[in-house]
Amino acid sequence: MLNLFGLNSLGQLALNAAFMVMVLVVAYLLQAVLAWFIDWNFSAKSFIGRRRKITEFGLKIAKRFTTFFIYFVALAFILGAYNIDLTAIIAVLGVGGIAVALAAQETLSNLIAGFVLLTDKPFKVGDRISLRSSAQQRKEDDADEWGYVIDIGWRSTRIRTKENIYLTIPNAELTKREIYNYTIKDPTYRLWMPLQISYESDYDKAKALLLQACRESPFVIQGKRNEAVHKGFGDSGVKLMLRVWIKNAEERGQARSDLYERIQRAFKENGIVIPYPRIQLVQQK
Repeated sequence: MLNLFGLNSLGQLALNAAFMVMVLVVAYLLQAVLAWFIDWNFSAKSFIGRRRKITEFGLKIAKRFTTFFIYFVALAFILGAYNIDLTAIIAVLGVGGIAVALAAQETLSNLIAGFVLLTDKPFKVGDRISLRSSAQQRKEDDADEWGYVIDIGWRSTRIRTKENIYLTIPNAELTKREIYNYTIKDPTYRLWMPLQISYESDYDKAKALLLQACRESPFVIQGKRNEAVHKGFGDSGVKLMLRVWIKNAEERGQARSDLYERIQRAFKENGIVIPYPRIQLVQQK
């Protein structure tokens, strides 16, 4: 057994150093081989990865856990070879671990939330999502508040917005939000477009023009249930809601703009008036 504390020669010191280096090199090579094995067997391109649908985040966690375990075993092997009692070290680490856990509750909650995201899989890298708190109502004006998932880490998730701004959101915060995923399975999207026509305009003709705009738009899916429905009476006119299916949720901004332009031209050519707020004063004698 090597004696690290009773060395009497440079040769013994060199032998001890060589032993530690050898253990660390073996640990490094073993870690590299296992990381390659995990990538090769569980990536999205492999048969097992396709069957089990393992995410990049899951692969990252598996490789990091494997690395930590291998180096922990290597350290324990080195200390044991030098007759260093591991019991006292483990006890000290246990007490220190409790203190660290109390001081890092927020970090631990983010780590736990990361595992929740891994198992629940509400999104993956590359998905287009939008986030809202439970108290927020879903409004059509919120439709453009979205971003692409760039990375899912242990502590946080990174999202790139349409303005090319990179957001880093703690995983614990994500678990408290409502997550709208527009690309997880089906890229199609149902677009809701509110509008009004004046009370003097021809209602049936306006509905026909709305559906004609849907048929002419290259963004709209033909054959699905696209409809214009009556939504009540407003202060200035009749409320309508155009509900159409578009081919790709990522193009909903362009689709909305294209449809509104077609509707405006068609209404103008056919005498359909889009009202604006007016105040009528009545003078009584």
